[in-house]
Amino acid sequence: MQDATEELMKARAEQDEETFEVGIGINTGNAIVGNVGSENRMDYTVIGDTVNVAARLEQIAKGGEIIIGEQKYRQSQGRFRIQKKAKYPSKIKLSQLYVMRCQGEQESALKRVFLRLYKIGCMFFNSVAT
Repeated sequence: MQDATEELMKARAEQDEETFEVGIGINTGNAIVGNVGSENRMDYTVIGDTVNVAARLEQIAKGGEIIIGEQKYRQSQGRFRIQKKAKYPSKIKLSQLYVMRCQGEQESALKRVFLRLYKIGCMFFNSVAT
């Protein structure tokens, strides 16, 4: 995703169009997924502390960064090169945050993980949408 954004921004810059960067926030945990609301207004959504923390991580992420929560950090140790960033105060249940910057072979491993997650998300969405 970061590589694709970088390529797109190069093309936009060559055409004198506005450019931007993407920051990614990843969290792991339980969430409630499904139709939420009433007869008057119903939305398919995800809710819960896990989702709130993921949204906060995304807000913290600067362009080109991938910020992960503590549980994802524990699951990812040894698979990716991870640099501890900082603790951020928050009203939601937020623990230590980490910046994951991948280089070399580890970067391709990260791409495979994101592609797999994307495919799973698409399959889930398609199964629910039909």
